[in-house]
Amino acid sequence: MRSNPRLWVLRVVIFIAFGFVIIQSAYLQLVAGESYREQADDNRFRLVSIPTPRGVIYDRYGTLLVRNLPSFSVSLLPAYLPEDKEEQVIARLSELLGLPVAEQVVSRQELKLFLDQGLLDPGEIVTRPGLRELIRAGREEPFVPLVLARDVPREVAFIIEEEHLDLPGVLVQAEAIREYLTGPLTAHLLGYVGPVPRERLAPYLEAGYEPWERVGLTGVELALEDELRGRLGRKYVEVDAAGREVRTVGRTLAPQPGHNLILTIDLELQSAVVDFLQRGMLTARSPSGVAIAMDPRTGEILAMVSLPHY
Repeated sequence: MRSNPRLWVLRVVIFIAFGFVIIQSAYLQLVAGESYREQADDNRFRLVSIPTPRGVIYDRYGTLLVRNLPSFSVSLLPAYLPEDKEEQVIARLSELLGLPVAEQVVSRQELKLFLDQGLLDPGEIVTRPGLRELIRAGREEPFVPLVLARDVPREVAFIIEEEHLDLPGVLVQAEAIREYLTGPLTAHLLGYVGPVPRERLAPYLEAGYEPWERVGLTGVELALEDELRGRLGRKYVEVDAAGREVRTVGRTLAPQPGHNLILTIDLELQSAVVDFLQRGMLTARSPSGVAIAMDPRTGEILAMVSLPHY
């Protein structure tokens, strides 16, 4: 019986196709298997930092001046946000968090504040990045959490948690925020905390800080940063396709809270010095003034006032 040439051609094509599949399968398993396995593990396992509260601050008699309050923050891991869902996620986050979608000019009130503090030159235009710009910049380091909002209301945090399947890469985290109980009375003395300044980011990273950490920027918060800060914890976690933690893998390095501080300041005397200084400024018709009360026996500063307040 005479064989059909077309059948032979079909057999050769099938043989070549199967041969290609076998060779490609062997390559993926034997040659590139380890590389693909590492990539899969990189996507599935992450080393994350465990936040730790800053130390609180007291006056010399144990009156609390600065404390921590529980709060929620919302972050985004760009690596887990599919580009085809980016606009949908941005629109929903803008609605929930009240953040602009695109870059916008700061308000007149904020601009005046910047000018009064000498942070800007007159006539300079200041813009605030929107969610699009933040996410675009965050994709350069896709596995670094991008903090979008802090002190988020509980109701909003719960809504984001409920909608996590529609918000891939969006994480809600509990964190502590600072509350300054004495307000303007000790504002110049205590200072405040804020995000790591961009121009000083490199030194902070070298010192073991994370880009999202809040650090002391002025006053006691800055001068005693090392004592107040504490040390972050570390843990390896397995995450799902949305970047949410599934379980902890291996041993966890527990965080170390910051040290509490007792200042030499006498809060009652601080308040009295403010009154005396305000009277002196009125008498001298001076728009500003500074007063310091010191114990001459020990050199301890008992009161330190600078007017006007923040």
